[in-house]
Amino acid sequence: MDLYDDVLAASSQPAESCTSSSEAQSEMRQEQSAKPNSKPPAILYTYSGLRNKRAAVYVGSFSWWTTDQQLIQIIRSVGVRDVVELKFAENRANGQSKGYAEVVVASENSVHKLLDLLPGKILNGDKVDVKLATRQNLSQFEAQARKRVPPRAHSRDSSD
Repeated sequence: MDLYDDVLAASSQPAESCTSSSEAQSEMRQEQSAKPNSKPPAILYTYSGLRNKRAAVYVGSFSWWTTDQQLIQIIRSVGVRDVVELKFAENRANGQSKGYAEVVVASENSVHKLLDLLPGKILNGDKVDVKLATRQNLSQFEAQARKRVPPRAHSRDSSD
C-alpha cells in the first residue's frame, strides 16, 4: 500500500470513529503527563548529506571539445565506477559544450571521491573543477561558460 493510499484511507473514516480515537489520544496524553518521572522518548536524527536528492556533482572548466569518453575516463581514474548519468551543458545556438557537465553517480561515497580527488586533474590541457550539484554552483559554472565562449566563424565581428 502506498503512503498516499494510507492518507486517503485514514481520512475516509466516519466522523464518529475519528472523534473517539482523538478522545482516546487525549486521555493517553493526560495519563502520561501525570507520571512524575516520565522522560520524553529520545529522538534519533539521521542525517544524509544528500537529503534525498540525487548524488550529483558538476565537473567543469574543460574545453568544449571534451568528449564523454574522456570525462568518464578521468572519473574512473580516481576510482569512481558507478556513473549513472552524464549530461553536458550545451550552447543552444551552436550545440557546443559550455565546458561543464553534470555527473550523477549511484552513491554518496562516489560524490565524496569526486569532490576530493578529481579537482586539479588535467583534461585536454585544462584543470578540472568539481563542485556539488547545487543551484549556486550551477550559476558559477554558467558565469564561467559565458566568459569562455569561443568566437564563432560567421559572427559579425569576424574578419572574413
